[in-house]
Amino acid sequence: CDGGMPLGDGSKYLAVCKGAPNFIVDCCTELLTADGLAEPLTEAAKANILEVVDDYSSQALRVLAVALRTMTYLPYDASDE
Repeated sequence: CDGGMPLGDGSKYLAVCKGAPNFIVDCCTELLTADGLAEPLTEAAKANILEVVDDYSSQALRVLAVALRTMTYLPYDASDE
């Protein structure tokens, strides 16, 4: 879709996780910029994100983070029960 996140060649699956920003951001290695490009998530960027989260939280706003990962294969055997 226009303006969406670029998926890597061969990407077949997309895993999406939502939760508390401090836990989600801690697991991330990249962030999606406003122009739709992925760039490394630096410690400074993490600190900035968590500062914004703290600001929203101090206003009694609930904040959730969303992370995703593309995969070329499932990390388990789909035929297992």
